[in-house]
Amino acid sequence: MTLKDFFSHHPKVAVAFSGGVDSSVLLWAAKTYGQQVRAYCVRSPFQPAFELEEARLLADRLDVPLTVLQADPLSRPDITANGPDRCYLCKRLILSAILQAAQRDSFPLVLDGSNASD
Repeated sequence: MTLKDFFSHHPKVAVAFSGGVDSSVLLWAAKTYGQQVRAYCVRSPFQPAFELEEARLLADRLDVPLTVLQADPLSRPDITANGPDRCYLCKRLILSAILQAAQRDSFPLVLDGSNASD
């Protein structure tokens, strides 16, 4: 199945958008082949301000609405305990916020640009 085929079957999608290469390619593909797309970015203490600004610039350039959500992983004792699952718990916090916002905005599918090394 090609990306064009995928998006013809999923014409309304949300993209978990960090502004990095993987999610940027995914956002471009969704905009290019999709009918309706919205980007969701999560602002946290771990994200430098320039990354959010770059994400905003790319979303604007692609003419994709961007919703910026707030999350504070440092407020979660299970994350600040610094256990071996801290990255998983942080990622789950971020993706849960995106899933809830996308559902609220009536987007039935959330796409994430994670790869095997993530």
